[in-house]
Amino acid sequence: MRLRRWHLVVAVVGAIAVASAYLYAASGKSHVVGKPEPVTDGINVILDLVAIEPAEHELTVRIELVPRGSYRNESDDTVAIPLRLTTKSVVEGSVVTDIPAGQAIGNDYKLIFPIDGDPQKYPVDRYEYSYEQSHRPRVFVPAPLLKIERTDGNLIRPVPVGLWRDPKGLEGWTENWDLSTDGPVVKLRLIMDRSGGSLAFVFIVLTLLVIIANLAILVAWSGYTARRPVETGFAGWLTALLFALIPLRTNLPGAPPIGAWIDAMVFYWIEIAVLASLVTYIAAWFKYHDIPDYTQLNAAKAARRAELEAAESVKRR
Repeated sequence: MRLRRWHLVVAVVGAIAVASAYLYAASGKSHVVGKPEPVTDGINVILDLVAIEPAEHELTVRIELVPRGSYRNESDDTVAIPLRLTTKSVVEGSVVTDIPAGQAIGNDYKLIFPIDGDPQKYPVDRYEYSYEQSHRPRVFVPAPLLKIERTDGNLIRPVPVGLWRDPKGLEGWTENWDLSTDGPVVKLRLIMDRSGGSLAFVFIVLTLLVIIANLAILVAWSGYTARRPVETGFAGWLTALLFALIPLRTNLPGAPPIGAWIDAMVFYWIEIAVLASLVTYIAAWFKYHDIPDYTQLNAAKAARRAELEAAESVKRR
C-alpha cells in the first residue's frame, strides 16, 4: 500500500511537470494573424516590442524603416527620398519625425502608445490596442499606428508601406498581432496575455503561500491546545514570516501595485492568517508558561549585599 502511494505521488508530480513544460512551450509566443507583404518599391517597417507598463497603460515599440527600390541608395545604404514619420504618442498625441535624404538606414525610433486593460486583474489581465467601430459596438478592428509620407518640397505624398518581417514580442507574454496597411498608414490590433509559464509560476507561488499560512495556523493551534510544547522560537518565525511575505508578493513576475484581486482574494487573507497565528501563539505562551521563581536569585542578591555591608563596616573600624 505504501509503495502504491509513492507511485501515485510520483505520477502526480510527473503530470504537473509535463503540464508545466507544455504550457511553457505553447505560450509566450507572438502569433501573427494578419500582416501586409513587404513592398519592393517603398518603405518596409520592422516592429518589435520593447516594454509594457500595465499600471501606466503604456506599451513601447521599436520601429525600424527599411527602404526599398527608389527609396534607397544602394551605393551607401542611405535614404534616397526625404520622409516624414508620424506616430502616436501617449504624451503628445502624435509625433512627427522628418527623415532627410542621405540619412543612414538602420536608425530606430521608440514609440510609446496607449493600451487598454485592467492591471487589477493580474495575473489574468489582458491588454489591447485596437479601435472600436462607432457603428458596430464591441467590434474591434486594427487602429492606426504610424504613417509614412515623402516630402518633396512643400508637397507631401503617401508612400507604399509593408511589413519587413514578423514582429518580436516580450518574454512572459503571448501576443496576437493583426497588421494591415491603408495607403501610407500601418494599422495594428494587438492583444497581449500573460504566458502560461508566468501564470503557472504565479499560481504555484500563491499555492505555496496558502500552504505556509495553513502551517502557521497548525503550529499556533497545536501550541494553544497543549498538543505540542510552546517554544519561543516559533514566535520569532511567525513574526519574520509576517513581513517576509510582502516582498514575495511584490516581486511576482510583472506584479502590479498592491490592491489587485489576488490581494483581496488571497494575499490579505494569508497575512491575516499569519498574524492570527502569531497572536494565538503568544497567547499560548502566556497561558502555559508560569511566572519564573526568583526566590533563589533574590536570596543570593541579599547575601551579596550583606557581605558588602560587612566589608564596609570593617574598613570603617
